[in-house]
Amino acid sequence: MPFREWFSAGADSCALSAHKLGAFGGIGALVLRRGRRFRPFIRGGAQEKNRRAGTENLPGIVSFGIAAQELLRDEHWNGVARVDKFRQDFYVDISRFPSITLNSPPLKAVYNTCNFSIPKGGEDLLLKLDMEGICASSGSACSSGANLPSSVLLAMGRDEVTAKNAVRFSFSVNTTQDEIEKVRGVLKEILGYGV
Repeated sequence: MPFREWFSAGADSCALSAHKLGAFGGIGALVLRRGRRFRPFIRGGAQEKNRRAGTENLPGIVSFGIAAQELLRDEHWNGVARVDKFRQDFYVDISRFPSITLNSPPLKAVYNTCNFSIPKGGEDLLLKLDMEGICASSGSACSSGANLPSSVLLAMGRDEVTAKNAVRFSFSVNTTQDEIEKVRGVLKEILGYGV
């Protein structure tokens, strides 16, 4: 979405993480509405317009620029459409499993993520998936290891058990149909559902 559309929707700022675009971690951007001011957390020198301290992360900046240029290519958006199709198909598969609570909607959702909860044993499911070579998570990377209910799911009105037993799958342009089939089969086997 172009920033002018973002800001016309009422946003004052937009924070971007480069690693979400495939660039190096540890770099990002903050886009502010014209005239909007902010107070820096760590004050810096004149080379950063007094907005932040430290030397620029040049390799990160370059990788962010290269990743951002990819957004201008039709091939990128064709890949996004393919990933969204994987997510929607996976959503349909998961919705057939009894006792599963779907936490992400089938449409109007982040194109590469599907989140659902099982009645119990979310962490056990993640361990079993890991043993099968399948990467999944119970929440954001910044809360990994906390073993607490998802604050986002609680804010959405989910109960603590549902929020604690959430599982999130993310897809990328490198995801293959064979990998989707493997996940489907492993979930059927682990959860014992005849889908």
